[in-house]
Amino acid sequence: MMMATAVLLLSAAVGAAAQGRYVGQLSRSDVDNIIRRLEDSGDEFRRDFLRELDRSGLSGSQKRIYRNQVDFFENATDRLRSDFDRQNSWWESRNQVRNVISAAVPLNNTMNAISFRRNVERQWNRLRNDINKLADTYDLP
Repeated sequence: MMMATAVLLLSAAVGAAAQGRYVGQLSRSDVDNIIRRLEDSGDEFRRDFLRELDRSGLSGSQKRIYRNQVDFFENATDRLRSDFDRQNSWWESRNQVRNVISAAVPLNNTMNAISFRRNVERQWNRLRNDINKLADTYDLP
């Protein structure tokens, strides 16, 4: 009987560790606030980023590529919100968070390669910080 209890306790501890260091420390509301901040900063960035693209001297095909990047990122954050709202546990949205991070990579490369006005770069830095906070929350790189 003690052996069975020890096995159950060990498996519960391993399961909790597999769920990340913030499970049990952050409430669903805490994580919801992080996602909401990401959505807000993402919306602001998208609006101003697209405005900057329209003003830029980039070719139409380049603009299309960059628009697709920001739209892909926006869609990933929308899917995260939808998935998060459907789940009982905030941790269950981890795969969608991974998708948001993946969608941010090409956008980050674009922001590092092209000079934009300071306000767009500042917004990207804020958005990138929000993405990093979300990644840290879900124990993702």
